[in-house]
Amino acid sequence: MLGTSSSSGGLGSSGDALDTGISTGFITDPDGGGGCGGFQPDNALAHCSVECIPWQQEDCGRGEGCKVADLSGSGTWSNPLCTSIPGDASLPGELCTVEDSPMSGSDTCAAGSMCWDVDGDTLEGTCIEFCTYDDGPRCTDPTRTCFNGNHEYLPICLPSCSPLLQDCEEEGSGCYPGTYGDFVCIRENTPAYVDASTLHPACPTGSFMVTEEAVDECPEGEPCCTSFCDLAAPDCDEGFVCEPYFVDLEGIDEAYVDTGFCRPSA
Repeated sequence: MLGTSSSSGGLGSSGDALDTGISTGFITDPDGGGGCGGFQPDNALAHCSVECIPWQQEDCGRGEGCKVADLSGSGTWSNPLCTSIPGDASLPGELCTVEDSPMSGSDTCAAGSMCWDVDGDTLEGTCIEFCTYDDGPRCTDPTRTCFNGNHEYLPICLPSCSPLLQDCEEEGSGCYPGTYGDFVCIRENTPAYVDASTLHPACPTGSFMVTEEAVDECPEGEPCCTSFCDLAAPDCDEGFVCEPYFVDLEGIDEAYVDTGFCRPSA
């Protein structure tokens, strides 16, 4: 693993919440052709909306819910849109299916949730709840935390975890940095990110991605990854030192205060 940061401070934030308003990222209205800028599948249940915000669920029509999709073919969830909700919709934690592709936005989950960890072959996954922001980021399930990813287009409740224990239960999932001074379980290679330069699940379980600007060196064509380490019992490879992940511990959960990351020693 590569080390990070040429600065002396850690990489994590102080835990201050992000702006509680989510950008709507206006989607083009149907133009009589392909709709949604020409990217919407012909048989999709979705239609375009200019003011659809997943955490509010207030702007769609009767029988619809606000979901998140990839309408541009970018490979990331970046488009909020209204979709029809089936009468027997699945609730968070229940199995679900999606139409056409894993990121189409049309699924069998109830309003306020979306189909997650979808199998590309069977198009089956599990419904997860969107975060709410009535009084800061909130999730109904206390074992989950709000991950406000993909430029705030993906406000979802993911399982909380320890980066030192790597205690995610789902096979193939790792514990990666969240968006509010915490850590969440995300399946490896899932296109969910904190910002455009840190697609954490591109790195193996037990590590996380850092920007090229923050590393001493980075293999060409490969993600810049570095390992987590325990400040109380450093276990970095020879030639590396364990430095605090968080610059400021104010507002940080006590479970994370010993979280560090490995960087090359001077």
